[in-house]
Amino acid sequence: MGRSRHISVNPSWEYFKAQQHERLTAKKTAQIYARRKTDVEPVFGRMKASLGFKRFMVSGLTR
Repeated sequence: MGRSRHISVNPSWEYFKAQQHERLTAKKTAQIYARRKTDVEPVFGRMKASLGFKRFMVSGLTR
């Protein structure tokens, strides 16, 4: 027979989802993302186009 799977459901998922949505739609957050668009994203685009990078592995790095 096959293995049985156990699925856990977090009942407070909607609460945390709404909380994160509020954070992401705040005006201050929008300003940060707008600045990131001009500061950081062109660097990654150049790395992908010129240097041939396709993926960036960040697992295991401290953030």
